[in-house]
Amino acid sequence: MGLIIENGYYLSDVYHYVDFHAGHKFEKLNYTAFLFLENMKVMKHGKSNNKIFNQNEFITQGQYEVENDVVTITFGKGEQFESKFKMVLIQKGQLMNDSGTIFEFTKWTE
Repeated sequence: MGLIIENGYYLSDVYHYVDFHAGHKFEKLNYTAFLFLENMKVMKHGKSNNKIFNQNEFITQGQYEVENDVVTITFGKGEQFESKFKMVLIQKGQLMNDSGTIFEFTKWTE
């Protein structure tokens, strides 16, 4: 099983965010998306209250590797604050991270 890297991105399940400040309630629906590229590069972007992404929004860039249906993503490789995490390919077009969030392959709408 492999990553789908053409004509779309992987979109997370919605994360409902609630916060209170000075007696006011703030709510958001947060989404994270990953864009995997052929050259083993990955780009990440997050949004609130909108789950439609387009290619020019993805700016945070890292690298990825796929081995035995495990996708390892690294941001800031070799830098002081390198960040690395893993996701599992659970079926064609679906990834799951360590906290159980599902990322579903979504085709571009543009």
